[in-house]
Amino acid sequence: MPCGCATTACTGSANWSRSAAPGCSESPSPGWCSSSPTLRSPPSRGRVLGQLRGGLAYALRTREVCLVVILLAALGTFGFNFNTVIPLLARYALDSDAAGFGLLFSCLGTGSVVAALLIASRERATERALCLGAVAFTLLLALVALSPWFLLTAALLTLLGAASTVFSATASTRMQLATPVELRGRVMSIFTLLTMGSTPIGSPVIGALAERQGIHLALIEVALLCALGVIAGLIYARRSASDATVRAADVAT
Repeated sequence: MPCGCATTACTGSANWSRSAAPGCSESPSPGWCSSSPTLRSPPSRGRVLGQLRGGLAYALRTREVCLVVILLAALGTFGFNFNTVIPLLARYALDSDAAGFGLLFSCLGTGSVVAALLIASRERATERALCLGAVAFTLLLALVALSPWFLLTAALLTLLGAASTVFSATASTRMQLATPVELRGRVMSIFTLLTMGSTPIGSPVIGALAERQGIHLALIEVALLCALGVIAGLIYARRSASDATVRAADVAT
């Protein structure tokens, strides 16, 4: 699965760079990872807003893509805020210094890289892997919120990095495979928006909650928000699969 390798380059290298220089780390732009020649769409004509509406309409009416959008809307907005969460955990929950902060990011990156390499060897990105990745990510995020010890938090962050990569790589692959070439760029822009463009919404929310209630309670509340999104996605997947089965039976008869 090529997207597993792309996720390795984006997530793993980004987190490892923060562990090497925790005081001056910056978020690199992973946009180049989407520039594989095999994924480039031919230039389309028409108004920009009309093209965007067409991509959004396709995403919402296509079961495989809509499920990813639902899950990403929750996890991307509230779950993938590691740049905000980990410094707060290191400083206020674990009373750690810069070296500890770097180690936490390194654990997150290690889990991401290992999971991405394993995913790259798989031939299919299944819906089961997508949902399991989302559920595992949410549960691990809640466990990180409850962890009072540094070593336990580091171990949980390693697993959290793995779960985040399983989910994001599977989501990206399924969206691309379910989308026609002429719409792929527009649909994948939704993926980019929900994974990177939504963090400016979630990060201030986490910061405000942490300032008032502490990072542990804030992270528990964020995990609950992610859980609501995952539950909504699972309900949608179940109902849409049942509807598809009924339609197929009607056509057969």
